[in-house]
Amino acid sequence: MRSMAGELRERFPDARIVGRVTYHGGMEHTEDIVWLPDGAMFHASGWPGEEPFVVSGDPHAVIAALGLPDWMLDSAGVDLNEDANEVHWASLAGLALGHSDPWGWEQMQTTAFRVRHSQEAVRDMEALYFI
Repeated sequence: MRSMAGELRERFPDARIVGRVTYHGGMEHTEDIVWLPDGAMFHASGWPGEEPFVVSGDPHAVIAALGLPDWMLDSAGVDLNEDANEVHWASLAGLALGHSDPWGWEQMQTTAFRVRHSQEAVRDMEALYFI
């Protein structure tokens, strides 16, 4: 997802890019990214509750750029003082979407869309999931 977000950043430099992927394979693997037009970005990927969990970028810079007050972070259950694998990254991504956050819509039951991946991305996914 990080490489696709980079491609989107090149095509749409003024866009607020927010993404979330969850893979269920016995356990749940998550990946979240927020990339703001000013360059502030964080990318979190791993198995929640497990190590290793990788975070790149600066989530504090994203929070500051969005002007998110502490009470909003607390209400969303986002505590960056926790270990990276315990932080609710999806909630932080949801805060970045604001009123456009589809994850919080009770009336939304199912969403499906097709994503075209490059051959390199497919090889990376196969290496990760079909070892």
